Amino acid sequence: MRSLAVLLLAFSLNNAAQADCPRIISQSPYITHQLDYLGLKTCLVGTSRYDQSLGLPTTGGLLDPDSEAILALQPDLWITSDWTDLDIFRAIQAKSQFALRLHSFASMRQIENNLLEIAQHSRQPAALERAHAFAATWRAKAALIKAVNTAKPKVLLISSCSGLPYAFGQDAYLSDLFIQMGFTVVGNPQRITHLPITPQANPLEKLIGSTLPDFVLLFERNVTEACRLMQLPKQTRLISLDGALFLQPAPTLLQAMETLKNHPTLFEPPNK
Repeated sequence: MRSLAVLLLAFSLNNAAQADCPRIISQSPYITHQLDYLGLKTCLVGTSRYDQSLGLPTTGGLLDPDSEAILALQPDLWITSDWTDLDIFRAIQAKSQFALRLHSFASMRQIENNLLEIAQHSRQPAALERAHAFAATWRAKAALIKAVNTAKPKVLLISSCSGLPYAFGQDAYLSDLFIQMGFTVVGNPQRITHLPITPQANPLEKLIGSTLPDFVLLFERNVTEACRLMQLPKQTRLISLDGALFLQPAPTLLQAMETLKNHPTLFEPPNK
């Protein structure tokens, strides 16, 4: 009888937890990553068109949220970013239970705040604990890397060498992260600089030549042929990193930092 009572209690607690789980819509994959870290991914009832692999109803994107689809899902919490036009956000917000418009791309502090906001509005104590843990965890990891990163190399942060590459500037969460880890980030002040490469001009090569970084960090898994064909300053080396881990303002950055800590060449003295 006692074992049966325990089973019934566990069943009732599970049902209560599911009942308490808010109906959430994520308007971007990076928000889905944040929800996953907080243990709230199972609360999703809808996602953007870029998260179709989850098999949930889709609600457009950050720039073009589908208000009809969003409201039809009756979310308790609709989460988008400041890429969504404020007037569009307010129109949907007025008809929703609750909505968040996150600021996520300028600093690591913003990511911390995102997690806290989401956790608080989810009313899930475990999510709030995880949100508080994120700040302490990433800062501790950054301090460990900074301690071994004594050379403080100059780095230029680039999405790729082909297609539609862009550089991260000083006003970007990724630059903030690398600065906290002891790197000297070079580039333009603005958050993103687009570098459209044409047969006539290569603004990426020009930016590398003007900033003279020790490392160009490319957020793609391999150094492509387009990268190898560039004429680089003598001291500059190319290093590829997994963009899937770095290019989301989300707790995937914790795993990204682990890959840096064990990198074979990033902490070697710069070439002179």
